[in-house]
Amino acid sequence: MCTMEARPALAVVVVDSVTGAGLAGAARALAREGAFADTLSGRDSVVSGVWERAGTYRVEISSAGYRDWAREGITVTRDECHVQTVRLQALLVRQ
Repeated sequence: MCTMEARPALAVVVVDSVTGAGLAGAARALAREGAFADTLSGRDSVVSGVWERAGTYRVEISSAGYRDWAREGITVTRDECHVQTVRLQALLVRQ
């Protein structure tokens, strides 16, 4: 039986690579698939988005004072009810 909630395709923990401090609130995060793009949003240490949309994505994260972080080829699948959320960790390195 399916539930009515919407689930994110992507959830990314965004932290400082040395201190482990959460950086999601200050980070700009974007997921792309072809011409499609979605801004991921969040706070503390997790950004999420691309609600209920399967596909293969490139995730880009930037934050002032840190090197940009990106990963491609992130495949999100779905079952009969929802996407299967892919969880990633982005360790941002200071410039």
